[in-house]
Amino acid sequence: MAKSATELAELQAAGIIDETTAQRIAAYWEQRAAARPNRLPLVFSLLGALLVGLGIILLVAHNWDQLNRFIKLLIAFLPVVLGQGAAWYAWQNRPENVAWREGSALFLFLATGACLAMVSQIYHLEGSLSSYLFTWIWVVLPVIYVLKSSAVSLFYWVGITWYATEAVYWGYPHGADYWYWFFALAAAPFYLWLRRTRAGSNFTIFHHWIIPLSLTIGLGTLYQQGQGGSFLWLGYQIFLVGLFLVGWASRYISGQQRLIGNGWLMVGLLGSIGMLLAQSFRPVWESMPAIFEDNGWQSRNFLVFAVIYATVIGSCIYLLFRRTADLRWHPLPYLGLLAPFIYIMGQGNPLLGAVIGNVFLLLLGVYHIGLGTQRDHLGILNFGLLIITAQIICRFFDTDLSFTVRGLLFLVVGAGFFLTNIYLIRRRQKTDHTVLKPEE
Repeated sequence: MAKSATELAELQAAGIIDETTAQRIAAYWEQRAAARPNRLPLVFSLLGALLVGLGIILLVAHNWDQLNRFIKLLIAFLPVVLGQGAAWYAWQNRPENVAWREGSALFLFLATGACLAMVSQIYHLEGSLSSYLFTWIWVVLPVIYVLKSSAVSLFYWVGITWYATEAVYWGYPHGADYWYWFFALAAAPFYLWLRRTRAGSNFTIFHHWIIPLSLTIGLGTLYQQGQGGSFLWLGYQIFLVGLFLVGWASRYISGQQRLIGNGWLMVGLLGSIGMLLAQSFRPVWESMPAIFEDNGWQSRNFLVFAVIYATVIGSCIYLLFRRTADLRWHPLPYLGLLAPFIYIMGQGNPLLGAVIGNVFLLLLGVYHIGLGTQRDHLGILNFGLLIITAQIICRFFDTDLSFTVRGLLFLVVGAGFFLTNIYLIRRRQKTDHTVLKPEE
């Protein structure tokens, strides 16, 4: 506030604002500062809960073998009882104190996980890591809603993602597991509540990133291994476009224009770019399973792909023609619409598939360069240049170019970075000078 008061005094001394305006601005700043919550107690409470929980686990583990069964059970349940007591106190007496709510909820979350692990060890209960995570997730789910804990919600999404990887990707036997989607649906109402009531919170922004990442990983739990492998690739390609469309639509629904706060859009965009970079190599198309082999269209993978594709088609039609016109120039919606036909052509002619992948990468790069120039945004412009740079680097691995040609290409890209940034900075300075220039 001291710096703000100094700036107000300078503006008043320069005659830009009068004393009444300065007082109104100062009153507004004070009101906004009072309404803004202090995040330090919240950070320290969460850090304290983590350290205490980990400290208890380490101390108990050091002397665990020397304790009898009763003492072990007492130690296992004592943190849970303490966590429930703290949560009850926060719920009854400090419902508006974010630090109390989040700290007690996170401690109870960790204490519950430690208790389940210790009881399993005490009685030598057989089970896998996925079954342990399954039980932990179900037990702590009510904590999210009772205490309205954003921190526990974040850990919950990480936990169900871990469960999905253990149950399907790393565990044995491999196969579909639908429990992940029940867990995700169970936590979805709290996320929607966060979007509606705490749109600008850092916890909400973290959810915007963790949830689409979790859903992307969890998508593999629906697929059937050994049949319809191409539908797995195809489903992921279209699913990432769907995430991008969700993020694009949320910009207009919530007014959130900052890319750092729109994890849906960025996960979909970066994931699509990553898949396009892989598909720009001809060997990827040559090794991809054919769509119509092994009766893949009769497998569950085809059904998952069909549902995702139908949803994306409907979203594209709605957004392209009813919600916003500027999406019509973005290449990703067209990638989602044309993906099945691209895959069919790419499997018939791998070189053609690689060419199409390179074309979409080039279009994405050019689009973001143009958008950054239009909006006077250096970050978007440089992002477009990075896409083209990544594409050029990938071409060094599958094309027979001399070192001279490769060096020239890097020089051209580097010069492009330099010149476009200089152009945009000078245009911005010229615009600022024109705005500040007094009328004669």
